[in-house]
Amino acid sequence: DMYLEDIPLEDALERFWSALERVGALSPLPGEEVDVGGALGRVTAEPVFARISVPHYRWAAFVFSAIYAGIGGALLATPTGNVDPTLAYWTHSGNVVFMVLLGGFSSFFGPLLGAFAFIFLQDTVMSVFPYWRLVFGAMLAFIVIFAPSGLMGLFARRRPVEASRA
Repeated sequence: DMYLEDIPLEDALERFWSALERVGALSPLPGEEVDVGGALGRVTAEPVFARISVPHYRWAAFVFSAIYAGIGGALLATPTGNVDPTLAYWTHSGNVVFMVLLGGFSSFFGPLLGAFAFIFLQDTVMSVFPYWRLVFGAMLAFIVIFAPSGLMGLFARRRPVEASRA
């Protein structure tokens, strides 16, 4: 029965980082030197021909996802004061998928941009239009059809196609 309010923030952070260090979450993984993006791309594209430990990288991806989700939940509990099961309702995961599609999933900052745009649009549209989910559904269809790379795809540099010398 230990609560964060009983522990100073510095002590809580020190315990958090020492626990991560004890379980080895802060040490580099042994094995072939492949960047994580390339490894996860190999694992998801063709796991048979990946030539790396597929279960190892899948496990690592799930562990890091769980760590980020835990940190996010801890950060959410501080301003709201509680975390209840309604936060696990399916519409919340739908909102996350919408944020990723809105920002673009091909870059690191795409989902972050999508999250900011989603929150801004949600506040704006909800205050003006009572059927805001209808508007968001139309926006989702538009993004999937006309801008599959999301908002980051609109800001990406367009490289001119070089004429081949044949």
